[in-house]
Amino acid sequence: MWKWLLLVFTAFCAASCGNPVLRTHAPTNVSAPAPPRAMPLYRIDPSSSEVRVLVYRAGVMAALGHNHVIVNRSIDGWVALADAIPAGSFFLRLPVAGFTVDDDVARAEEGADFAAPVADDAKLGTRRNMLSAAVLDGAHFPYVEFRSLAIEAHGAPAGAAAAGAAAAGAAAAGAAAGPDEWTAIAAVVVAGHETRVVMPFKLDRRNGRLTASGSANLRQSDLGLTPFSIGLGALQVRDELRVRFCVVAVVP
Repeated sequence: MWKWLLLVFTAFCAASCGNPVLRTHAPTNVSAPAPPRAMPLYRIDPSSSEVRVLVYRAGVMAALGHNHVIVNRSIDGWVALADAIPAGSFFLRLPVAGFTVDDDVARAEEGADFAAPVADDAKLGTRRNMLSAAVLDGAHFPYVEFRSLAIEAHGAPAGAAAAGAAAAGAAAAGAAAGPDEWTAIAAVVVAGHETRVVMPFKLDRRNGRLTASGSANLRQSDLGLTPFSIGLGALQVRDELRVRFCVVAVVP
C-alpha cells in the first residue's frame, strides 16, 4: 500500500503504495513570490504551526489497512495583511521531507479511528513510498505550496470579492478582539500539479500575531494523485482527505 499525505495543498496529503504516475520534472518549486511592499508583513512561525492530514481506509477488506495521520510542522512563508482582510495575501511552503507519518501522539489525539497501533517499520515504509516518484516525487518536487488567490467573508460564494470587501470594515474594527471567520481561495501545487482549493478558516489577530485555523475536505484526484486501490476496490484508500491546519505568523 502507498500511504498518502497533505498540505496542501497539503496539503497540501497520504496513502500506501500506489501505481507509478508519470510526472513532468518541470521546476514548479522555484523561488517564493515576493510579498507586497505596501502592506504589513508577517512571517510564518514553524514552531507554532502545523498542517495535519487524515487519511482513511475503505473497501470490504479495509480491516487489512490503517487510517493514517500525516503531519508537517516545518512550514515556511509569509502573510501580508492590513486592516482590510480581503486585500491580504499569503504564501505557504511545506517541505515534503518535513512530513511525519503516524506519530503516536498525533494518532492518540485523533481518537478511535486511529487507535490501532502502527509498527515503526510500517511508518517508515509508508513515508518512503509517500516521497517516491509514484506519489509526491520529493526528489523533483521538494515542496507543497499554497498561494492565495482571494480572501473572502466566510459564507460568501467563491469569487464574491464584493461581499468580502463589504465585511472588511467590521472585521477591521474587531480585529484585535478575537477570531473572525473567512474563506481562503488558494492555488496549491502538489508534485507539479496545480489546482484551486477553498479553505474556510478562523483568524485570530492580536499583539502582532496572526493565528489562522480551520479544516477542509480535499480529494486526492483533484490534487493530481491516484488513490490506492486493489482487488477491484476491495482494499482502497478514500479519495477524500481531511486537512486541518493551524498556522501562526508573527511580525519579523
